[in-house]
Amino acid sequence: MDENPNDLLTTAEVGAVINRATYMVAQYINWHGLPATRRSHRLYVRRSDLDAWRQRPDIAEMLRRGDAAKGVGPTPAERREAKSAAMLAEALGHPATASGA
Repeated sequence: MDENPNDLLTTAEVGAVINRATYMVAQYINWHGLPATRRSHRLYVRRSDLDAWRQRPDIAEMLRRGDAAKGVGPTPAERREAKSAAMLAEALGHPATASGA
């Protein structure tokens, strides 16, 4: 295949990106539709596939619930984005959304 090797992530790297253990990444591949390819007995996930998978509403909600159960809050970038959205909505006179932004 003529893929950029930097676009392929191991299950350990995927786990680090989504803050989950490697065995959970394997569960997501087997049961929750995370696309992966096997090469030489190792599983790899394309970064673009991971990003698309994380954007699915059911997956995003599952990951949010898992983070809440682990006591993991939003990242600093997510907090800044929510704060900016709230400030923009206030400046435009729009009520805050249900998500608090």
